[in-house]
Amino acid sequence: MKLSEAIRLGAMAIPQTTGYRGCALGAAAFAIGKNHHYHKGVSLSVHDVVKKEWPWLMGDAIHPERGDLLNIITIIGDLNGFNRLRWDRNAIADWVKTIEPQEELTNEAEANADTQLGRSEEACESNSHQATSAFIDLTVRT
Repeated sequence: MKLSEAIRLGAMAIPQTTGYRGCALGAAAFAIGKNHHYHKGVSLSVHDVVKKEWPWLMGDAIHPERGDLLNIITIIGDLNGFNRLRWDRNAIADWVKTIEPQEELTNEAEANADTQLGRSEEACESNSHQATSAFIDLTVRT
């Protein structure tokens, strides 16, 4: 799932706050079911979760208000607001959509796609084998 989509989805489910759980990134983590994520018994912060899911967040972009080149995760936090709400999460998602990669596949999604492709290829081979067998059987009978 793209980050902009996850922000919008999470924004429909939880109220916006200046804290991590209700910020734009917290909404995204909620949308993918990882707002209370644990790895090997250790609780991961919202930042850890979103950086793992969308590693491009560690890159830089131009801040849409100030024009500074900053870390993307920092820009999103600033747009959400630390002490008072600034941009609503849908506006943040609109901005994120302008900078996020067009094709967003996580490792899990890639593995699922590969599995589905493998199943499709197996089904084609099976169908082809069945059709060939039916043709041979029909030819032998006539």
